[in-house]
Amino acid sequence: MFKKIPIVLLCCVLGYHLFASPLEASKYVKQALILWYEKMIPALFPFMILSGFCIRYDLCRYLMTPFYPLLNKIYKITPDMCAALLMGTLFGFPIGAKMCAELYQFGHINRNQAQYLLSFTNNIGPIYMISFALPLMQIPVRIGILIHIGVPLVYGIFLRHTFYKKYDFSSLLSKSQAVTYGLANALDESIYSACNAITKLGGYMIFFLLCRLIFPSGFMSLILEITSGLSSCSGQFNPAVLFGMLSLGGLSCMAQTYTVIQGTDLSMYQYVIHKIIQSVLVTVMCCILHF
Repeated sequence: MFKKIPIVLLCCVLGYHLFASPLEASKYVKQALILWYEKMIPALFPFMILSGFCIRYDLCRYLMTPFYPLLNKIYKITPDMCAALLMGTLFGFPIGAKMCAELYQFGHINRNQAQYLLSFTNNIGPIYMISFALPLMQIPVRIGILIHIGVPLVYGIFLRHTFYKKYDFSSLLSKSQAVTYGLANALDESIYSACNAITKLGGYMIFFLLCRLIFPSGFMSLILEITSGLSSCSGQFNPAVLFGMLSLGGLSCMAQTYTVIQGTDLSMYQYVIHKIIQSVLVTVMCCILHF
């Protein structure tokens, strides 16, 4: 009972601000919906459908044929894991987490494999970085992309040869128990899953932007929702700090990750710890390069 008291207080305070500042609340809701419609849906929704279809129709191992020899040599992982690594890196957050959860749910990888991938593949996408974040932070695109993609990938290698060294990830699981769909059902389920996920992401964006009514400070805006936070704080903080916070993702991104792994026993706590470590590493790299 007592653990719900802070949440009750938060709801009461937020409700008060919604009535006390309706115009400002409407501004935040409108801002969240515009970000969701103009940035999130075009950048994520098609890739959510594509990645979900590849998993449900069991195409991952075939699509990874050109890349598997190199990725397996570096990470010692299966073709299905390679798909989550490569698509999660290229398609962007939260598709990395969604692929880890679905590959695990449908029996293509086990829990340890999914938890390992979740620790470093669920990051902001390069399209978002190039088109929005890096110009806003005034960081050169090539160096910024190298840091943004390189730090998680190197961190994944470090984890593979330390904490996950004892696990044999290169052996394929038996496909006899894996859940697969026919062509039409795979596409239908992928579209349904993508619609459900993208709608939830929009809801989380609205909620955490509305929380700025309670926490209006600049740094809190970065912690709550990273896209709007970057827009409002780009000239207030050092680019290294902004880049580190972008790597972390903020509470909205954490909540969105939780919603796509919900229904599995994957550890959100471990995910957050790994994100914090990578955020620190990104900040240090930016400081070294004098950003």
